[in-house]
Amino acid sequence: MGQRWIEAITVMNAQAIAAGSTGYSSAIAALNMVGAYGAMHITVTATGVMTITQQASLDGATWLDPTNGTMIAAGLAYAATYKVLTQYITFTPLVAPYIRFKVEPDVSVTMSLKYVAQGEKE
Repeated sequence: MGQRWIEAITVMNAQAIAAGSTGYSSAIAALNMVGAYGAMHITVTATGVMTITQQASLDGATWLDPTNGTMIAAGLAYAATYKVLTQYITFTPLVAPYIRFKVEPDVSVTMSLKYVAQGEKE
C-alpha cells in the first residue's frame, strides 16, 4: 500500500452559467484516485433548481454521459432546489480515467466547485 492523501481540486472557479444552459468543469485525471466516495464543495450565487452530473472520458477530450445496463442515466452527483449557499455534497464518483461535472441550473448562477477525493501513490 502506498501513501494516501485527500485533495480538494478546484474545477470551476466563479464560472457564470446562464439559466437553461449547461456549464462544464475542467477535467479531473482520476488515475490515482481510490475509494468509493467523493465530495463536492460548491458555492452558488442564486436560488433555484440545479442538476450536477458526472461525465466520463477515456482520453480527456471525448465526453460521454454514462448510463447503466438498461440505458438509464448514471453519474448523478446532485439534483435539488438550492439557495445562495456553500455546501459540501458527497456522492459516488464514476470509474473512468477522466471525469468532469456537467452543471444545469434553471436560473443564471455563478458557481465554484472543488472536487474532493482520496488518492494513493506507491
